[in-house]
Amino acid sequence: MKQFLFLMTFLFVIATFSQDTTFIRSLPLNKNVRNIDSDGEFLYLRFDNSLYTWNDFDELNFVQEGKFKYSWVNFDVRRNAKVISHNDIIKQSVITSSKRMANLLPGTYNYTTTIANLGNKLYVCYNGLVLEYNITPEITRIHRGNSIRHIYTEPGFRVISSYDGVFIDTIFDQFSNIKMDEYMTKYSNGEFVKLDSLYYLCQDNLIKYSRVSKEPETVINTEGSPRFRKLLKFNNKIFALYNNAFGEVNLKTGERTYLIHDEFTDFLQYKDKLYISSLSSVLYEMNVEGGISKYNLKAPINDLSTFDGGLLIGTSSGLFILKDSKILEVIPNTEIVQALEYQGKIIFSNNLGLYYFSEEVISPLVENIEFNKMALHQDQYYLYAGSVNGLYVIKNNQLKDIIFNRPTILKTDHTFIIITSTVVILILLFVSLLMIKKKKQQNKKNYLLKKKTVIEKQVIREVLINNPKILSVGQLAEFLNTSVVQINRHLKNEQTTGLVLLKATMKEIAIDMYDHGNSLEEISKRVGYSKRYVKNNFLKD
Repeated sequence: MKQFLFLMTFLFVIATFSQDTTFIRSLPLNKNVRNIDSDGEFLYLRFDNSLYTWNDFDELNFVQEGKFKYSWVNFDVRRNAKVISHNDIIKQSVITSSKRMANLLPGTYNYTTTIANLGNKLYVCYNGLVLEYNITPEITRIHRGNSIRHIYTEPGFRVISSYDGVFIDTIFDQFSNIKMDEYMTKYSNGEFVKLDSLYYLCQDNLIKYSRVSKEPETVINTEGSPRFRKLLKFNNKIFALYNNAFGEVNLKTGERTYLIHDEFTDFLQYKDKLYISSLSSVLYEMNVEGGISKYNLKAPINDLSTFDGGLLIGTSSGLFILKDSKILEVIPNTEIVQALEYQGKIIFSNNLGLYYFSEEVISPLVENIEFNKMALHQDQYYLYAGSVNGLYVIKNNQLKDIIFNRPTILKTDHTFIIITSTVVILILLFVSLLMIKKKKQQNKKNYLLKKKTVIEKQVIREVLINNPKILSVGQLAEFLNTSVVQINRHLKNEQTTGLVLLKATMKEIAIDMYDHGNSLEEISKRVGYSKRYVKNNFLKD
């Protein structure tokens, strides 16, 4: 039972925190393993007094008797031969390497943990178990811990904007921590854009940047007025998208003319017209003469892009395309935060992950991660996807291989279904055991049972207010013993989502704490957002 609990906890942690690994199984062994090692060809397992290799048929092959406590495999260059050694000490290099797995272990790291690589598989020996999972090196994560807002690239120049700084790179395969400025560009809420030969950062204020002097300069201060999110040149005029307005701007004089007031999310030029999207479910269309018309959709609009000769419209309830003045459904019943075209396919992000859509099937690239608006981008080298916890990067040749050369796991595949069903059953059993062993989790369930109600806005609001440790939708789902998908499904009838409700409740908490004299730092820690974000988004009114 103890080994089972270790295995299932490890599986849960892998699924939650490691986006470049996929757990496969615990090797079917009937006795504990002391340590493992690999020579690149075989996986070696040391038991109490014997050393074995493990083959592709799930069989143990005896190698030799094991002296002392642990066994290791090395290659002696001088003798040009494989050498097996035995001792009572785990090598320091092995301890150092194993420590990289500490955040994935089902308990406190101990020095007896050993790991071994064999091809694209990683094996972890922990408390007698040998755990096997695939490594997917195609997907890497840069700037971990930073909430990525936007990515701009051109040959020899890349700007990665985040809530914690604006980073500049000049070599495509090197991601540096060099920031544009430590004061003026401490954060960004909008896009970095090039208009003619000049660069602008839509931070909140509008900031001009020179690649020569490397000095940012505030062009327009928007304190107390609509905040910049995006700039675009249309019909020889510069138009600006703000958080709650759209209009024309004169970058030389700073004069702004607001044409529409709404809660805007995106705009772009499609053919000879400009389209502006809003959270009020309205798609605005402006022609070259300045005339504005509307399309009314049934859900808030998050994103606009082009695909197959049409205008893609990403909403909270699906993806649509505007063609010949008709709006057609492309992907139903799926939240779209941002989408882009990739070689005839569609890649999109939302609060649950990063996906691609091909042959009427949605397949995952990265799951269980919340991705930001305006942070999905592609250049000649990479696909970039900005999340609340770092920038996910996939090389284009590897992305092509994933999409075109690998079978999607969401298509009907009986082997996958059997494996998935087994894992689901094990997870359910694990959850049941934990609920029996942990009184705290049982109390959480009792809290909902006493309410005798389904998941709804008021219940979630009370849970968030009464439980300061819940700072994300994922933590909320864990507390409620459900999933983010189920929460959003329940809240759909109330025209909201878990993330929207979380932010609204955190804003309510922030205002209440501020009214009671709490410091900005105390409020920031309680609601889980940076002090700047709290000040600009929760307390700005």
